[in-house]
Amino acid sequence: MRRQLGLLLGLFLLLIGLGLWTPYLGGRQPFPIAEPAIVTIPVHGEEHLVARLYKPGYPDLYPVMVLGHGASSSKEFMLPMAWELVRQGIAALAIDFGGLGESYARPYSDDLNVTDLRAAIAWLRQQPEQFDPQRIGVMGHSMGADAVLTEATNDSQLQPTIVLGMRGISTPKIPQNLFLGIGLYEQFHPAAAMREMLQQATGKPLVEAQFSGDFQQGTARLLAVSPTTDHVGEPFDPYLIQQAVNWVKQTFGLPGGLIPMRYPTCLPALALTLMGTIVTTVWLCVALDQRLQTDWLRRIFAIEIVIGAIGVWGLSAAELLPVFLVSHLWMFGFVVLLVGNYTLWICEQPTIDNPHLVLTQTLRSFGLYTGLALSALVLVNVVMQIGELLTHPVYLLGLPQAFLHMPLSMLYSTYFGMRTELFTTYSAAVQPNYWLWGLLVLPEILLPGIFLSRFQKISQWAIHWLRQPLTINWQQVGSQRSLLLVPVLLLVLAGMLWQRAQMGLLSGQSLIVSIQVVGQLFLLPLLGFMLVVRSQVFQRFEQWWLKVFL
Repeated sequence: MRRQLGLLLGLFLLLIGLGLWTPYLGGRQPFPIAEPAIVTIPVHGEEHLVARLYKPGYPDLYPVMVLGHGASSSKEFMLPMAWELVRQGIAALAIDFGGLGESYARPYSDDLNVTDLRAAIAWLRQQPEQFDPQRIGVMGHSMGADAVLTEATNDSQLQPTIVLGMRGISTPKIPQNLFLGIGLYEQFHPAAAMREMLQQATGKPLVEAQFSGDFQQGTARLLAVSPTTDHVGEPFDPYLIQQAVNWVKQTFGLPGGLIPMRYPTCLPALALTLMGTIVTTVWLCVALDQRLQTDWLRRIFAIEIVIGAIGVWGLSAAELLPVFLVSHLWMFGFVVLLVGNYTLWICEQPTIDNPHLVLTQTLRSFGLYTGLALSALVLVNVVMQIGELLTHPVYLLGLPQAFLHMPLSMLYSTYFGMRTELFTTYSAAVQPNYWLWGLLVLPEILLPGIFLSRFQKISQWAIHWLRQPLTINWQQVGSQRSLLLVPVLLLVLAGMLWQRAQMGLLSGQSLIVSIQVVGQLFLLPLLGFMLVVRSQVFQRFEQWWLKVFL
Protein backbone atom coordinates (compact mmCIF):
# COMPACT_ATOMS: atom_id res chain seq x y z
CA MET A 1 0.00 0.00 0.00
CA ARG A 2 2.81 2.43 0.89
CA ARG A 3 4.60 1.64 -2.37
CA GLN A 4 1.41 2.48 -4.24
CA LEU A 5 1.13 5.75 -2.33
CA GLY A 6 4.72 6.59 -3.26
CA LEU A 7 4.04 5.87 -6.92
CA LEU A 8 0.83 7.91 -6.85
CA LEU A 9 2.69 10.82 -5.24
CA GLY A 10 5.36 10.69 -7.93
CA LEU A 11 2.79 10.59 -10.73
CA PHE A 12 0.85 13.44 -9.13
CA LEU A 13 3.95 15.66 -8.94
CA LEU A 14 4.89 14.73 -12.49
CA LEU A 15 1.45 15.55 -13.88
CA ILE A 16 1.29 18.89 -12.04
CA GLY A 17 4.77 19.79 -13.26
CA LEU A 18 3.98 18.91 -16.87
CA GLY A 19 0.68 20.76 -16.60
CA LEU A 20 2.49 23.95 -15.60
CA TRP A 21 4.46 23.77 -18.86
CA THR A 22 1.29 24.02 -20.97
CA PRO A 23 1.45 27.85 -21.37
CA TYR A 24 4.62 27.28 -23.44
CA LEU A 25 2.95 24.66 -25.64
CA GLY A 26 -0.05 26.67 -26.77
CA GLY A 27 -3.39 27.26 -25.15
CA ARG A 28 -5.61 30.30 -25.26
CA GLN A 29 -3.73 33.55 -25.83
CA PRO A 30 -4.84 37.20 -26.10
CA PHE A 31 -2.97 37.39 -29.44
CA PRO A 32 -2.07 34.67 -31.95
CA ILE A 33 1.54 33.57 -31.36
CA ALA A 34 3.76 32.11 -34.08
CA GLU A 35 6.00 29.11 -33.46
CA PRO A 36 9.35 30.40 -32.12
CA ALA A 37 11.99 30.27 -34.85
CA ILE A 38 15.73 29.68 -34.66
CA VAL A 39 17.69 32.23 -36.67
CA THR A 40 21.40 32.65 -37.38
CA ILE A 41 22.88 36.14 -37.55
CA PRO A 42 26.22 36.77 -39.32
CA VAL A 43 28.91 38.45 -37.25
CA HIS A 44 32.69 38.83 -37.66
CA GLY A 45 32.72 37.56 -41.24
CA GLU A 46 32.03 33.81 -41.25
CA GLU A 47 30.91 33.54 -37.62
CA HIS A 48 27.26 33.39 -36.59
CA LEU A 49 25.10 34.16 -33.60
CA VAL A 50 22.25 31.79 -32.81
CA ALA A 51 19.03 33.42 -31.63
CA ARG A 52 15.43 32.47 -30.98
CA LEU A 53 12.80 34.74 -32.50
CA TYR A 54 9.39 35.10 -30.86
CA LYS A 55 6.74 37.04 -32.75
CA PRO A 56 2.96 37.38 -32.92
CA GLY A 57 1.12 35.08 -35.29
CA TYR A 58 -0.58 37.77 -37.37
CA PRO A 59 0.90 39.88 -40.18
CA ASP A 60 1.97 43.30 -39.00
CA LEU A 61 4.94 45.59 -38.55
CA TYR A 62 6.04 44.44 -35.11
CA PRO A 63 7.79 46.44 -32.42
CA VAL A 64 10.68 44.28 -31.25
CA MET A 65 13.02 43.87 -28.28
CA VAL A 66 16.51 42.35 -28.44
CA LEU A 67 17.20 40.30 -25.30
CA GLY A 68 20.73 39.65 -24.01
CA HIS A 69 21.52 37.13 -21.28
CA GLY A 70 24.11 37.24 -18.52
CA ALA A 71 27.50 35.57 -18.09
CA SER A 72 27.57 31.75 -18.12
CA SER A 73 24.00 31.82 -19.44
CA SER A 74 22.14 31.42 -22.72
CA LYS A 75 19.11 32.73 -24.57
CA GLU A 76 16.88 30.32 -22.59
CA PHE A 77 17.39 32.50 -19.51
CA MET A 78 15.32 35.19 -21.23
CA LEU A 79 12.54 32.74 -22.14
CA PRO A 80 9.90 33.92 -19.60
CA MET A 81 10.50 37.54 -20.54
CA ALA A 82 10.29 36.79 -24.27
CA TRP A 83 7.01 34.92 -23.94
CA GLU A 84 5.40 37.69 -21.91
CA LEU A 85 6.48 40.26 -24.49
CA VAL A 86 5.06 38.30 -27.42
CA ARG A 87 1.79 37.80 -25.54
CA GLN A 88 1.51 41.60 -25.55
CA GLY A 89 2.02 41.80 -29.33
CA ILE A 90 5.76 42.60 -29.13
CA ALA A 91 8.34 40.51 -30.99
CA ALA A 92 11.43 39.39 -29.07
CA LEU A 93 14.83 38.26 -30.34
CA ALA A 94 16.76 36.38 -27.63
CA ILE A 95 20.40 35.93 -28.66
CA ASP A 96 23.27 33.77 -27.51
CA PHE A 97 26.38 35.92 -27.13
CA GLY A 98 29.54 34.57 -28.71
CA GLY A 99 31.28 31.93 -26.61
CA LEU A 100 28.02 30.96 -24.89
CA GLY A 101 24.97 28.89 -25.76
CA GLU A 102 24.93 27.81 -29.41
CA SER A 103 26.75 30.78 -30.92
CA TYR A 104 30.28 30.84 -32.29
CA ALA A 105 33.20 30.10 -29.98
CA ARG A 106 35.29 32.96 -28.61
CA PRO A 107 36.85 34.12 -25.33
CA TYR A 108 34.97 36.50 -23.07
CA SER A 109 35.05 40.12 -24.22
CA ASP A 110 32.87 43.08 -23.25
CA ASP A 111 33.64 44.77 -26.56
CA LEU A 112 32.66 41.70 -28.57
CA ASN A 113 29.44 41.42 -26.57
CA VAL A 114 28.53 44.89 -27.82
CA THR A 115 29.50 43.88 -31.36
CA ASP A 116 27.23 40.82 -31.13
CA LEU A 117 24.34 42.92 -29.87
CA ARG A 118 24.91 45.44 -32.66
CA ALA A 119 24.82 42.62 -35.23
CA ALA A 120 21.45 41.44 -33.90
CA ILE A 121 20.03 44.97 -34.12
CA ALA A 122 21.37 45.36 -37.67
CA TRP A 123 19.73 42.06 -38.65
CA LEU A 124 16.36 43.35 -37.45
CA ARG A 125 16.78 46.64 -39.31
CA GLN A 126 17.45 44.73 -42.52
CA GLN A 127 13.91 43.32 -42.38
CA PRO A 128 11.64 46.40 -42.44
CA GLU A 129 8.80 44.28 -43.84
CA GLN A 130 8.56 42.47 -40.48
CA PHE A 131 9.92 44.78 -37.80
CA ASP A 132 9.29 48.46 -37.26
CA PRO A 133 12.75 50.10 -37.48
CA GLN A 134 11.47 53.00 -35.36
CA ARG A 135 10.45 50.69 -32.52
CA ILE A 136 13.47 48.56 -31.65
CA GLY A 137 14.44 48.32 -27.99
CA VAL A 138 17.10 46.44 -26.05
CA MET A 139 16.98 44.52 -22.80
CA GLY A 140 19.71 42.67 -20.95
CA HIS A 141 20.56 40.99 -17.68
CA SER A 142 23.96 41.26 -15.96
CA MET A 143 26.61 40.92 -18.69
CA GLY A 144 23.93 41.40 -21.33
CA ALA A 145 22.72 44.54 -19.56
CA ASP A 146 26.24 45.96 -19.69
CA ALA A 147 26.29 45.48 -23.47
CA VAL A 148 22.77 46.91 -23.74
CA LEU A 149 23.69 50.02 -21.76
CA THR A 150 26.79 50.61 -23.88
CA GLU A 151 25.03 50.18 -27.23
CA ALA A 152 21.95 52.20 -26.22
CA THR A 153 24.26 55.04 -25.16
CA ASN A 154 25.84 55.06 -28.64
CA ASP A 155 22.64 54.47 -30.65
CA SER A 156 19.96 57.04 -29.82
CA GLN A 157 17.37 55.27 -32.01
CA LEU A 158 17.14 52.38 -29.56
CA GLN A 159 14.33 52.64 -27.05
CA PRO A 160 13.43 51.50 -24.52
CA THR A 161 16.56 50.41 -22.67
CA ILE A 162 15.87 47.75 -20.04
CA VAL A 163 18.74 47.05 -17.62
CA LEU A 164 18.42 44.16 -15.15
CA GLY A 165 21.06 43.39 -12.54
CA MET A 166 23.70 45.87 -13.72
CA ARG A 167 24.75 49.44 -12.98
CA GLY A 168 26.57 51.85 -15.22
CA ILE A 169 26.75 55.41 -16.47
CA SER A 170 23.68 57.25 -17.72
CA THR A 171 22.41 60.81 -18.03
CA PRO A 172 18.94 62.41 -17.95
CA LYS A 173 18.75 62.04 -21.75
CA ILE A 174 20.92 59.02 -22.58
CA PRO A 175 19.99 56.22 -23.02
CA GLN A 176 16.42 56.56 -24.23
CA ASN A 177 13.59 55.63 -21.81
CA LEU A 178 15.73 53.82 -19.26
CA PHE A 179 14.25 51.15 -16.98
CA LEU A 180 16.39 49.76 -14.14
CA GLY A 181 15.38 46.47 -12.52
CA ILE A 182 17.10 44.89 -9.54
CA GLY A 183 16.47 42.26 -6.90
CA LEU A 184 16.56 43.37 -3.28
CA TYR A 185 18.98 40.50 -2.56
CA GLU A 186 21.24 41.34 -5.52
CA GLN A 187 24.80 40.25 -4.68
CA PHE A 188 26.76 42.38 -7.17
CA HIS A 189 24.86 45.66 -7.56
CA PRO A 190 22.90 46.43 -4.38
CA ALA A 191 19.74 48.51 -4.35
CA ALA A 192 21.59 51.48 -2.82
CA ALA A 193 23.97 51.60 -5.80
CA MET A 194 21.05 51.40 -8.22
CA ARG A 195 19.36 54.34 -6.47
CA GLU A 196 22.53 56.34 -7.08
CA MET A 197 22.40 55.36 -10.76
CA LEU A 198 18.75 56.46 -10.92
CA GLN A 199 19.63 59.83 -9.41
CA GLN A 200 22.46 60.17 -11.92
CA ALA A 201 20.04 59.30 -14.74
CA THR A 202 17.42 61.83 -13.62
CA GLY A 203 19.35 64.56 -11.86
CA LYS A 204 16.80 64.24 -9.06
CA PRO A 205 16.87 62.64 -5.57
CA LEU A 206 14.50 59.84 -6.61
CA VAL A 207 14.18 56.29 -5.30
CA GLU A 208 12.51 53.14 -6.61
CA ALA A 209 8.96 53.28 -7.99
CA GLN A 210 9.21 57.05 -8.58
CA PHE A 211 8.69 57.84 -12.26
CA SER A 212 10.56 60.65 -13.97
CA GLY A 213 10.66 62.09 -17.48
CA ASP A 214 8.57 61.71 -20.62
CA PHE A 215 8.27 58.74 -22.99
CA GLN A 216 7.76 60.96 -26.04
CA GLN A 217 11.03 62.78 -25.39
CA GLY A 218 12.92 59.60 -24.46
CA THR A 219 13.68 60.85 -20.94
CA ALA A 220 11.45 58.43 -19.00
CA ARG A 221 13.25 56.83 -16.04
CA LEU A 222 12.22 54.24 -13.44
CA LEU A 223 13.86 51.92 -10.91
CA ALA A 224 12.01 48.76 -9.86
CA VAL A 225 13.26 46.75 -6.86
CA SER A 226 11.83 43.27 -6.42
CA PRO A 227 11.68 42.04 -2.80
CA THR A 228 11.66 38.40 -3.90
CA THR A 229 14.85 37.74 -5.85
CA ASP A 230 18.62 37.94 -6.05
CA HIS A 231 20.93 38.38 -9.05
CA VAL A 232 20.37 34.94 -10.58
CA GLY A 233 16.58 35.11 -10.45
CA GLU A 234 16.06 38.60 -11.89
CA PRO A 235 15.19 37.45 -15.46
CA PHE A 236 12.55 35.08 -14.02
CA ASP A 237 11.09 37.33 -11.34
CA PRO A 238 7.34 37.95 -11.91
CA TYR A 239 7.44 41.50 -10.54
CA LEU A 240 10.41 42.58 -12.68
CA ILE A 241 8.94 40.88 -15.75
CA GLN A 242 5.63 42.66 -15.29
CA GLN A 243 7.24 46.05 -14.72
CA ALA A 244 9.64 45.67 -17.66
CA VAL A 245 6.91 44.54 -20.07
CA ASN A 246 4.70 47.43 -18.98
CA TRP A 247 7.59 49.83 -19.61
CA VAL A 248 8.08 48.42 -23.11
CA LYS A 249 4.38 48.82 -23.90
CA GLN A 250 4.38 52.44 -22.77
CA THR A 251 7.50 53.24 -24.78
CA PHE A 252 6.04 51.70 -27.94
CA GLY A 253 2.70 53.40 -27.33
CA LEU A 254 0.72 50.16 -27.35
CA PRO A 255 -2.89 50.43 -26.16
CA GLY A 256 -4.53 48.42 -23.40
CA GLY A 257 -3.48 47.38 -19.93
CA LEU A 258 -1.29 44.48 -18.90
CA ILE A 259 -2.50 40.94 -19.58
CA PRO A 260 -2.19 38.63 -16.53
CA MET A 261 1.11 36.78 -16.72
CA ARG A 262 1.24 33.04 -17.35
CA TYR A 263 4.87 32.21 -17.92
CA PRO A 264 6.61 32.49 -14.52
CA THR A 265 5.14 29.00 -13.93
CA CYS A 266 8.24 27.60 -15.68
CA LEU A 267 10.22 27.65 -12.42
CA PRO A 268 7.87 25.50 -10.29
CA ALA A 269 7.12 23.43 -13.42
CA LEU A 270 10.76 22.38 -13.71
CA ALA A 271 11.07 21.63 -9.98
CA LEU A 272 7.86 19.57 -9.81
CA THR A 273 8.66 17.69 -13.02
CA LEU A 274 12.09 16.80 -11.66
CA MET A 275 10.74 15.70 -8.26
CA GLY A 276 7.96 13.71 -9.91
CA THR A 277 10.46 11.99 -12.20
CA ILE A 278 12.67 10.99 -9.26
CA VAL A 279 9.87 9.68 -7.02
CA THR A 280 8.10 7.83 -9.86
CA THR A 281 11.37 6.22 -11.01
CA VAL A 282 12.15 4.97 -7.49
CA TRP A 283 8.85 3.18 -6.95
CA LEU A 284 8.60 1.83 -10.51
CA CYS A 285 12.08 0.31 -10.16
CA VAL A 286 11.15 -1.22 -6.79
CA ALA A 287 8.13 -2.87 -8.41
CA LEU A 288 10.25 -3.95 -11.40
CA ASP A 289 12.86 -5.56 -9.14
CA GLN A 290 10.24 -7.51 -7.19
CA ARG A 291 8.75 -8.92 -10.40
CA LEU A 292 11.92 -9.88 -12.28
CA GLN A 293 14.36 -10.76 -9.47
CA THR A 294 17.49 -10.80 -11.65
CA ASP A 295 21.04 -9.65 -11.00
CA TRP A 296 21.26 -8.28 -14.57
CA LEU A 297 18.34 -5.92 -14.11
CA ARG A 298 20.46 -2.85 -13.44
CA ARG A 299 22.61 -3.31 -16.55
CA ILE A 300 19.58 -4.09 -18.71
CA PHE A 301 17.87 -1.01 -17.31
CA ALA A 302 20.83 1.23 -18.20
CA ILE A 303 21.04 -0.15 -21.73
CA GLU A 304 17.31 0.37 -22.25
CA ILE A 305 17.63 4.01 -21.22
CA VAL A 306 20.48 4.49 -23.72
CA ILE A 307 18.47 2.81 -26.48
CA GLY A 308 15.52 5.05 -25.62
CA ALA A 309 17.72 8.15 -25.89
CA ILE A 310 18.95 7.04 -29.32
CA GLY A 311 15.34 6.39 -30.34
CA VAL A 312 14.34 9.91 -29.28
CA TRP A 313 17.18 11.32 -31.38
CA GLY A 314 16.03 9.23 -34.34
CA LEU A 315 12.44 10.42 -34.03
CA SER A 316 13.67 13.99 -34.07
CA ALA A 317 15.80 13.34 -37.16
CA ALA A 318 12.71 11.88 -38.86
CA GLU A 319 10.78 15.05 -37.90
CA LEU A 320 8.39 13.02 -35.74
CA LEU A 321 9.46 14.83 -32.56
CA PRO A 322 10.21 18.53 -32.03
CA VAL A 323 13.95 19.15 -31.91
CA PHE A 324 13.77 21.31 -28.78
CA LEU A 325 12.39 18.35 -26.78
CA VAL A 326 15.33 16.04 -27.49
CA SER A 327 17.83 17.69 -25.14
CA HIS A 328 15.23 17.84 -22.35
CA LEU A 329 14.32 14.16 -22.78
CA TRP A 330 17.99 13.18 -22.74
CA MET A 331 18.63 15.11 -19.54
CA PHE A 332 15.58 13.70 -17.78
CA GLY A 333 16.51 10.28 -19.14
CA PHE A 334 19.89 10.62 -17.44
CA VAL A 335 18.11 11.47 -14.17
CA VAL A 336 16.01 8.30 -14.61
CA LEU A 337 19.21 6.34 -15.28
CA LEU A 338 20.92 7.61 -12.12
CA VAL A 339 17.90 7.17 -9.85
CA GLY A 340 16.84 3.84 -11.35
CA ASN A 341 20.30 2.30 -11.10
CA TYR A 342 20.66 3.47 -7.51
CA THR A 343 17.22 2.10 -6.58
CA LEU A 344 17.99 -1.30 -8.09
CA TRP A 345 21.39 -1.28 -6.36
CA ILE A 346 19.66 -0.76 -3.00
CA CYS A 347 17.20 -3.56 -3.76
CA GLU A 348 20.04 -5.99 -4.51
CA GLN A 349 22.07 -5.35 -1.35
CA PRO A 350 22.00 -8.55 0.78
CA THR A 351 22.40 -6.53 3.99
CA ILE A 352 19.21 -4.52 3.38
CA ASP A 353 16.09 -6.37 4.52
CA ASN A 354 13.60 -3.60 3.73
CA PRO A 355 14.58 -1.64 0.56
CA HIS A 356 11.29 0.29 0.69
CA LEU A 357 12.14 1.71 4.12
CA VAL A 358 15.73 2.54 3.13
CA LEU A 359 14.67 4.30 -0.08
CA THR A 360 11.96 6.28 1.71
CA GLN A 361 14.44 7.46 4.33
CA THR A 362 17.01 8.25 1.63
CA LEU A 363 14.54 10.45 -0.25
CA ARG A 364 13.55 12.20 2.97
CA SER A 365 17.16 12.71 3.99
CA PHE A 366 18.07 14.11 0.58
CA GLY A 367 15.12 16.50 0.73
CA LEU A 368 15.98 17.57 4.27
CA TYR A 369 19.63 18.39 3.60
CA THR A 370 18.91 19.99 0.23
CA GLY A 371 16.29 22.19 1.86
CA LEU A 372 18.71 23.07 4.66
CA ALA A 373 21.48 24.05 2.23
CA LEU A 374 19.15 26.21 0.14
CA SER A 375 17.60 27.80 3.23
CA ALA A 376 21.06 28.67 4.53
CA LEU A 377 21.92 30.33 1.23
CA VAL A 378 18.68 32.34 1.13
CA LEU A 379 18.88 33.28 4.80
CA VAL A 380 22.40 34.68 4.39
CA ASN A 381 21.19 36.82 1.48
CA VAL A 382 18.30 38.08 3.61
CA VAL A 383 20.55 38.88 6.58
CA MET A 384 22.96 40.77 4.30
CA GLN A 385 20.08 43.07 3.37
CA ILE A 386 18.71 43.55 6.88
CA GLY A 387 19.35 47.30 6.59
CA GLU A 388 17.15 47.53 3.49
CA LEU A 389 14.42 45.50 5.20
CA LEU A 390 14.46 47.76 8.26
CA THR A 391 14.38 50.99 6.26
CA HIS A 392 11.76 49.61 3.83
CA PRO A 393 9.49 47.41 5.99
CA VAL A 394 7.12 46.83 3.06
CA TYR A 395 9.76 44.55 1.55
CA LEU A 396 9.23 42.14 4.46
CA LEU A 397 6.00 41.08 2.75
CA GLY A 398 8.07 39.50 -0.01
CA LEU A 399 10.08 37.22 2.31
CA PRO A 400 7.90 34.08 1.90
CA GLN A 401 8.03 34.35 -1.88
CA ALA A 402 11.78 35.08 -1.76
CA PHE A 403 12.45 31.82 0.12
CA LEU A 404 10.60 30.03 -2.68
CA HIS A 405 11.72 32.02 -5.72
CA MET A 406 15.48 32.07 -5.10
CA PRO A 407 15.95 28.26 -4.86
CA LEU A 408 13.68 27.72 -7.87
CA SER A 409 15.63 30.25 -9.94
CA MET A 410 18.89 28.53 -8.95
CA LEU A 411 17.47 25.19 -10.15
CA TYR A 412 16.27 26.73 -13.42
CA SER A 413 19.60 28.44 -14.14
CA THR A 414 21.58 25.31 -13.21
CA TYR A 415 19.46 23.11 -15.46
CA PHE A 416 19.80 25.30 -18.53
CA GLY A 417 23.46 25.95 -17.76
CA MET A 418 24.08 22.18 -17.75
CA ARG A 419 22.23 21.84 -21.05
CA THR A 420 24.62 24.23 -22.77
CA GLU A 421 27.53 22.09 -21.52
CA LEU A 422 25.96 18.75 -22.52
CA PHE A 423 24.90 19.86 -26.02
CA THR A 424 26.82 21.90 -28.56
CA THR A 425 23.56 22.65 -30.37
CA TYR A 426 20.03 21.80 -29.29
CA SER A 427 17.59 24.16 -31.03
CA ALA A 428 17.60 23.70 -34.82
CA ALA A 429 19.55 20.43 -34.58
CA VAL A 430 20.84 18.26 -31.76
CA GLN A 431 24.60 17.84 -31.34
CA PRO A 432 25.57 16.22 -28.01
CA ASN A 433 28.92 16.70 -26.34
CA TYR A 434 29.98 13.08 -26.89
CA TRP A 435 32.94 13.13 -24.52
CA LEU A 436 30.94 14.52 -21.63
CA TRP A 437 28.00 12.18 -22.20
CA GLY A 438 30.42 9.27 -22.39
CA LEU A 439 31.99 10.22 -19.06
CA LEU A 440 28.53 10.37 -17.49
CA VAL A 441 26.80 7.35 -19.03
CA LEU A 442 29.52 4.70 -19.47
CA PRO A 443 30.27 4.37 -15.72
CA GLU A 444 26.55 3.84 -15.06
CA ILE A 445 26.44 1.08 -17.69
CA LEU A 446 29.59 -0.69 -16.48
CA LEU A 447 28.98 -0.13 -12.74
CA PRO A 448 25.25 0.62 -12.35
CA GLY A 449 24.51 2.90 -9.42
CA ILE A 450 28.13 4.04 -9.09
CA PHE A 451 27.47 7.80 -8.94
CA LEU A 452 24.64 8.03 -6.40
CA SER A 453 25.92 5.19 -4.21
CA ARG A 454 29.32 6.88 -3.91
CA PHE A 455 27.66 10.25 -3.39
CA GLN A 456 25.63 8.76 -0.54
CA LYS A 457 28.70 7.32 1.16
CA ILE A 458 30.65 10.57 0.84
CA SER A 459 27.69 12.56 2.16
CA GLN A 460 27.25 10.25 5.14
CA TRP A 461 30.97 10.49 5.93
CA ALA A 462 30.88 14.30 5.64
CA ILE A 463 27.87 14.63 7.98
CA HIS A 464 29.48 12.25 10.48
CA TRP A 465 32.72 14.25 10.32
CA LEU A 466 30.88 17.55 10.81
CA ARG A 467 29.29 16.22 13.99
CA GLN A 468 32.56 15.19 15.61
CA PRO A 469 33.66 17.17 18.70
CA LEU A 470 35.86 20.10 17.72
CA THR A 471 39.29 19.34 19.21
CA ILE A 472 42.79 20.43 18.23
CA ASN A 473 45.85 18.55 19.47
CA TRP A 474 48.62 21.13 19.42
CA GLN A 475 51.23 18.49 20.20
CA GLN A 476 50.65 16.43 17.06
CA VAL A 477 53.09 16.98 14.21
CA GLY A 478 50.21 17.01 11.70
CA SER A 479 48.53 19.90 13.49
CA GLN A 480 51.75 21.91 13.54
CA ARG A 481 52.31 21.30 9.83
CA SER A 482 48.72 22.27 9.09
CA LEU A 483 49.16 25.53 11.00
CA LEU A 484 52.33 26.29 9.05
CA LEU A 485 50.50 25.56 5.80
CA VAL A 486 47.83 28.23 6.43
CA PRO A 487 50.11 31.31 6.16
CA VAL A 488 51.86 29.78 3.14
CA LEU A 489 48.53 29.39 1.34
CA LEU A 490 47.53 32.92 2.32
CA LEU A 491 50.81 34.25 0.87
CA VAL A 492 50.22 32.34 -2.37
CA LEU A 493 46.69 33.74 -2.60
CA ALA A 494 47.94 37.27 -1.92
CA GLY A 495 50.58 36.86 -4.64
CA MET A 496 48.00 35.72 -7.18
CA LEU A 497 45.73 38.66 -6.35
CA TRP A 498 48.65 41.11 -6.57
CA GLN A 499 49.66 39.71 -9.98
CA ARG A 500 46.12 40.10 -11.34
CA ALA A 501 45.98 43.65 -9.96
CA GLN A 502 49.28 44.50 -11.71
CA MET A 503 47.87 43.13 -14.98
CA GLY A 504 44.84 45.40 -14.59
CA LEU A 505 42.47 42.45 -14.22
CA LEU A 506 41.54 43.18 -10.63
CA SER A 507 40.87 46.52 -8.97
CA GLY A 508 40.53 47.22 -5.28
CA GLN A 509 36.80 47.68 -5.64
CA SER A 510 36.34 44.47 -7.63
CA LEU A 511 38.45 42.60 -5.06
CA ILE A 512 36.17 43.75 -2.25
CA VAL A 513 33.10 42.78 -4.27
CA SER A 514 34.63 39.37 -5.09
CA ILE A 515 35.37 38.65 -1.43
CA GLN A 516 31.88 39.75 -0.44
CA VAL A 517 30.22 37.58 -3.10
CA VAL A 518 32.29 34.50 -2.21
CA GLY A 519 31.41 34.97 1.43
CA GLN A 520 27.74 35.59 0.72
CA LEU A 521 27.28 32.73 -1.75
CA PHE A 522 29.58 30.11 -0.26
CA LEU A 523 31.42 30.69 3.01
CA LEU A 524 28.62 32.08 5.18
CA PRO A 525 25.97 29.59 3.93
CA LEU A 526 28.45 26.77 4.52
CA LEU A 527 29.13 28.00 8.04
CA GLY A 528 25.41 28.23 8.76
CA PHE A 529 24.85 24.74 7.32
CA MET A 530 27.61 23.30 9.52
CA LEU A 531 26.28 24.95 12.69
CA VAL A 532 22.76 23.65 12.10
CA VAL A 533 23.94 20.13 11.27
CA ARG A 534 25.95 20.03 14.51
CA SER A 535 23.05 21.26 16.65
CA GLN A 536 21.15 18.83 18.87
CA VAL A 537 17.82 20.36 17.84
CA PHE A 538 18.40 19.54 14.18
CA GLN A 539 19.62 16.04 14.96
CA ARG A 540 16.49 15.30 16.98
CA PHE A 541 14.31 16.69 14.19
CA GLU A 542 16.18 14.56 11.65
CA GLN A 543 15.54 11.40 13.67
CA TRP A 544 11.83 12.24 13.90
CA TRP A 545 11.61 13.16 10.21
CA LEU A 546 13.14 9.87 9.06
CA LYS A 547 10.73 7.77 11.15
CA VAL A 548 7.41 9.63 11.08
CA PHE A 549 4.55 7.80 9.29
CA LEU A 550 6.76 4.73 8.72
